[in-house]
Amino acid sequence: MIKEYRGRKFNVLMEDIKKDFGDNFTLIEEKEVRKKPWIWMKEHQVKVKIIEEPFEKASKKQKLLDLLNQQDYQSRDGKEDYVQVKNIEQTMNNMLETMKTIQVGQQKTASYLGEEHERVLKEYYEKLIHSDVNETLAKKIISESRMRLSESQMSSHQDVEKEVLKSIASKVKVTDEGDLLRSNIIALIGPTGVGKTTTIAKLAGYFQTKEEKVGLITTDVYRIAAVDQLRIYAEILEAPFRSVREPEELKEVTLKMIEEYNLDRVLIDTVGRSPMDTQSIYDLQEYLDATDPDHIGLVLSSTQKNRDIEKILNNFQHIPLSSLFFTKLDETLQHGSMLNAVHGNDIPISYVTNGQNVPNDIFKASQDGVARKILNGVDDFGSSIVSTNINE
Repeated sequence: MIKEYRGRKFNVLMEDIKKDFGDNFTLIEEKEVRKKPWIWMKEHQVKVKIIEEPFEKASKKQKLLDLLNQQDYQSRDGKEDYVQVKNIEQTMNNMLETMKTIQVGQQKTASYLGEEHERVLKEYYEKLIHSDVNETLAKKIISESRMRLSESQMSSHQDVEKEVLKSIASKVKVTDEGDLLRSNIIALIGPTGVGKTTTIAKLAGYFQTKEEKVGLITTDVYRIAAVDQLRIYAEILEAPFRSVREPEELKEVTLKMIEEYNLDRVLIDTVGRSPMDTQSIYDLQEYLDATDPDHIGLVLSSTQKNRDIEKILNNFQHIPLSSLFFTKLDETLQHGSMLNAVHGNDIPISYVTNGQNVPNDIFKASQDGVARKILNGVDDFGSSIVSTNINE
């Protein structure tokens, strides 16, 4: 469909056309004509072709390129019609950008954060990024919060923070209060240096405050310091301790300890496995198969990089994980990795630790507590699970 516009000013005509058709037109002719009967008056005549049918998705880009190449660029006084060329190029660029947005499956988020009344939202978006929350996830959190806020509320730090915390908390998965209490054999796995042994000792102290008999086993016999560390903890807690080398030995020792000491719980500390060494993870699987723990906790350090945590989760995915333990919250200012780790999978967080004090520095993870730690860096998990039971 061809449309013709006339007027004294070319730029006014172009504005009128854009109001009518947006960018869905192609400029095919522009010239100056005399306005009869007042032939001394000049005006612009513009003809545009209206794009009525959408381009096929698979060939949009090529059709646009063909359209650009096939245009008959009129010349006046030997000069190319610069306005016409620029208009076509702009139309093509706009549509290509739209197609790019469709291909990635999401709109440009946070582009709206340039508005003055959205300044506070932008501040909280930057806080999420500073806390190392995944960029796409941070944008989603801010978008969800923005939808629940009126324009006047967007200027209030208190209102914005409330909604951002609510959005973060909704994405945090945690275990229920009695999850670990229903488990008799508990194994902790994870990379070297994340704090498995210290966390085992803290859990042992927790169960002892509930007047339970707890036994400790380590399979990490390759590092003498690791064996000695857990043995010392066992002596302090007055808990039976064993070290084993082979999967079958682990099964035998576990059953024997339960029977000999009439244990309520057995906590198993495993050798640290590199997330880059898939074979060592399969070796770990043999130990787990031998004892079939009621709860398998993957221990991660808050100081680890997001890409490393992603790799760890990917390589441990064939192991039936029950929960995640996040350690060393006190050793970093960025805690977004906790949210990144649980987003997109079904593994909840059970406990977090924020110090080396055994057995006190361990806390039950909560949605609100994790959200506040990520956004503001504050410890708001309540009392330690150990001190809570001591006071009961």
